[in-house]
Amino acid sequence: MVIYIDKTIGVHGKKYQFTANELAFFTQLALAHQNGRCMLCGDIISLECIMNRIGGWPRGVYKRVRNHNTQIGVVIASVQTLFVLSYNKHPDAPQFISSKCRLIMMEDAMNLDFNSPCSLIGENLGDCKFYKLLASWYLKKHNLKGIDISFKDEQGGGATTNKVFENCVLANQTPR
Repeated sequence: MVIYIDKTIGVHGKKYQFTANELAFFTQLALAHQNGRCMLCGDIISLECIMNRIGGWPRGVYKRVRNHNTQIGVVIASVQTLFVLSYNKHPDAPQFISSKCRLIMMEDAMNLDFNSPCSLIGENLGDCKFYKLLASWYLKKHNLKGIDISFKDEQGGGATTNKVFENCVLANQTPR
């Protein structure tokens, strides 16, 4: 899962300062990135704003994300959808990002679990294994390095797939 931190995050941080809950969220997001659960990228000013207001090891994570921001274009070009974190209902991001984004408002994002692996729902667990093999092949074919394939396999069972999906989103608080 690719998560883009848009320009509104930096504007908000400079204007109002981040609350303790927002800083805790950015710490959890740094942990998710470090553990390979997501790939962070974003507006340079927003990344620097977070970096300058967060302490300890998360600061180093955001510094690395900022320093490697120019390399993220290849990853963004290879995904159909990415998440954009914003304080605004219209993301403040470049067109090549906003054209394929799923917006998550910050107040909603702080209630989601970005530290768990994404749920991969297949009709059966063999399908999930096949999808993971395809993902590995895709990474190798496009020479995408430093990306972990991290999924929690969920057995959809055909007619019950919608219920499994609903459980993943509502009960487990994972992004959709």
